[in-house]
Amino acid sequence: MNIKAEVRPDLWDAIAKPYESQVYSSAILEAIHLLSNILRERANVDGDGISLVGQALGGDSPRLRINKFQTETEKNEQKGLEQILRGIYQGIRNPRSHEQFEDTKDITDAIILFINYIIGVVSQAKEPFTLEE
Repeated sequence: MNIKAEVRPDLWDAIAKPYESQVYSSAILEAIHLLSNILRERANVDGDGISLVGQALGGDSPRLRINKFQTETEKNEQKGLEQILRGIYQGIRNPRSHEQFEDTKDITDAIILFINYIIGVVSQAKEPFTLEE
């Protein structure tokens, strides 16, 4: 797989050096750092990890909404993304940050592609009150 052709240019720029050097765990961490920066910027918050996710996407009036956040289904979708992101920090980032971890190219590609998808969703999220609404 040519991961460079499959992901957003900003994500490729973030992971290119470790990925091409086959330091795959570092590439995953760089992808998550980019995701964190995008979340911080889009939500205008300063947190990190699960705290950042809660501040940006959580609660009854999230700073970023991935949909209109009106129906039960829409609220469940928002909550699901919040939980997925918490899992990315707890289950993917933290083990690689705190332990020796050696990821394979296949595992790295799968994680990077999923983070690419998540970044796309977060990048299209809206602030709670916009003029169009």
